Amino acid sequence: MGLSSIAVQQREKEDEALKSFIVFSLVGSVGLHVAVLSTSNFWVTQNSKFKTT
Repeated sequence: MGLSSIAVQQREKEDEALKSFIVFSLVGSVGLHVAVLSTSNFWVTQNSKFKTT
């Protein structure tokens, strides 16, 4: 096993790690945005019920 094949294997591992990081980050971001948007919608709805004007 030469130095070149070790470098190729390491690069493949890094590519897989990067792909999984991007996927999990995207899923987490979408989940967070959905949670914040649904909470803000609930908050606006609740505040509009108590408006006195």
